[in-house]
Amino acid sequence: MNMVHRNFIFFLAFSCSFLFPAESAFSSVVSGRVFLDCNGNGVFDRGDRPLKGIPVSDGDTIIFSGAKGRYSVDISGNGALFVILPDGFSASGAAGIMNGGMPVSGYMDFPLRRTEKKKDFRMAAVGDIQADNNEQIDFASRTILKELASRHDLDFLVHMGDMVNDKPRLLQNVCDAVESVGEPAWCVIGNHDLDMGRRPRKTMNFKKIVGNDVTAFRRGDYCFVLLDNVELGDTALPAPQIRFLKNLVSILPDKVSLVLCQHVPMSGMKNRDKIFSALGHRKTLVVSAHAHTVFRKHWSDKVEEVSVGATCGSWWTGERNSWGIPVALMQGGSPRCYFIFDFSGDGYTFRFKGVGMDPSIQAGIWVRGENSSDDSVKVLASEPKGRFAVNVYGGGETTSVEYSIDNNTWLPLDKVRMIDPTVSRISYMNHRGGYPTEFSRRQPLRRSPSPHIWAATLPENLFGKPLVLHIRVRDSAGLAPFDFSRPVFIR
Repeated sequence: MNMVHRNFIFFLAFSCSFLFPAESAFSSVVSGRVFLDCNGNGVFDRGDRPLKGIPVSDGDTIIFSGAKGRYSVDISGNGALFVILPDGFSASGAAGIMNGGMPVSGYMDFPLRRTEKKKDFRMAAVGDIQADNNEQIDFASRTILKELASRHDLDFLVHMGDMVNDKPRLLQNVCDAVESVGEPAWCVIGNHDLDMGRRPRKTMNFKKIVGNDVTAFRRGDYCFVLLDNVELGDTALPAPQIRFLKNLVSILPDKVSLVLCQHVPMSGMKNRDKIFSALGHRKTLVVSAHAHTVFRKHWSDKVEEVSVGATCGSWWTGERNSWGIPVALMQGGSPRCYFIFDFSGDGYTFRFKGVGMDPSIQAGIWVRGENSSDDSVKVLASEPKGRFAVNVYGGGETTSVEYSIDNNTWLPLDKVRMIDPTVSRISYMNHRGGYPTEFSRRQPLRRSPSPHIWAATLPENLFGKPLVLHIRVRDSAGLAPFDFSRPVFIR
């Protein structure tokens, strides 16, 4: 979709961002109408019906459309304007990226259409694409975006920020590639999506090309909120957005849970206590990215966080495979990935999905004594024979892992602080084993422990004969349970 087409669609869509330079002739007070667009032409005309009581926000305060669907709001403080879509409504005529676009005056209508209400629905959370050039956009198009376009089981996607790598000029190209997936998609703003050459860095290009950096919408018993926690330097959520969260919580029915979609994880927010206070007692799922490592955090009985890693892995680096795509393993040993979330009236579950990998692959196993090359990797060679590690790619503090040899007697594995063995092996190859080869780039892997490894040691009487290792994984905070088995032979 070209830029002219997208801007036209966004003009008709439910949310929009405004940038008003000091010399602008437009008033900061914006008014318009929210209406049911019965004929789908995006214009309030014969047969269309005004919608009363629809929440409209500037990313701080929240007002409601009046009896004739009219609203008026001063957006001078935040430069954003959007409808908080009620469940059962969507933007009329909108497709692809749903953040919204720039209007051309101080008047803006919001044409909506009715859609099916669904208690059960599925979302894909897609971490940093972080394209540095057009070749990397091609990497994304041939892998993650191709896979998403082929699924046909998703209700919508949320891209978790860092669409580009400090290259605002590439935002349009990445947006075109994202829209080619053909599914509704919202895009969080990341720190590398900000304008260059400005201090503090601004959101101008993102708002022009992608749309609002703050917005919200309802689906079933959940309200999804896209936040901008990068413009202040990755350290704090701005005060207007904290007020917006408080206002939003106050108007939502008690049964509705929040899903906060933000680029930087909560651990990076110096004012996260204020954020949590704004949530009150509302049950909340935080979805984040940014760290190029999959991890989870149990903040309280009400707040859980899943940080979904990056679809670019370790910044599109590492040895290229037969199709010319860098392996780009992530810091914690997880492959390039995204996450699938299934929401229902009973709660949510989620699971890791490796890009290009079978959905059943949720973990990896390393066994000391299987691979002779490990004898050359000091940190691996120091492990006792029979030691094995299970990297549960989506695991966290609430995950339990057990193993069995006979599929009858189950024993627990211990959660350990350990560098993922594959990371250790690649680090060795980077320095002494011939990596990187021609056309490949060295992976900047840090030798830090993975946050999701469990380990145990097999007894010596099992060495030297084939056996099957059975693994089962359970979790009390949303990770979908799974079992798998793998043949093992310890030399």
